[in-house]
Amino acid sequence: MHRYRFALDQVALVYGGMFWGVLFSSVAIGVLTGGFVFLILWESTSGVVLNLIGNLLGLSVILVAKIIMSQIMRFTFFAAFYRRMPFAGNIFTIIVEVYSIAISVWFMLVRTIKITVLAALYLGRIDTPLFASGVGIFGPLEIDNWPTVTRKEILIHEAHRHPYIETLGYLYMMQL
Repeated sequence: MHRYRFALDQVALVYGGMFWGVLFSSVAIGVLTGGFVFLILWESTSGVVLNLIGNLLGLSVILVAKIIMSQIMRFTFFAAFYRRMPFAGNIFTIIVEVYSIAISVWFMLVRTIKITVLAALYLGRIDTPLFASGVGIFGPLEIDNWPTVTRKEILIHEAHRHPYIETLGYLYMMQL
């Protein structure tokens, strides 16, 4: 709490930060958008960019099919942190892990682009740290979901090691 009671004259910096932050954020968004349009329209790079857009559209079709199949499998095999059908759930998890190894290069490239766009959007937000929790979450849309996925992994492994679950398993084993 001491950090809020010291150097109160720093509040005078807010007005300059608000002005220049909005200006820099607008320029950054303009440069990103203009650079993308320039790469599409310039003859030397238009073929490469259009080829990349075609590949991304094909990848999008594959990802939509994967999302639909994943939703069906999730509701069939899993209930919260527990598996309804452990064997089928494990097979599904192995398939997703193999798929992830092949496609995660693109996920990291997309994450780099997302973080760059978020940095451009939040450059003018002087009231929020760039990497604070909640940054990049717009209602139900979560721009960068990798931290959430990492927490889910921790919770999944910890859910099966909960003391109540281990005690219950011990009691069931003693009944055999």
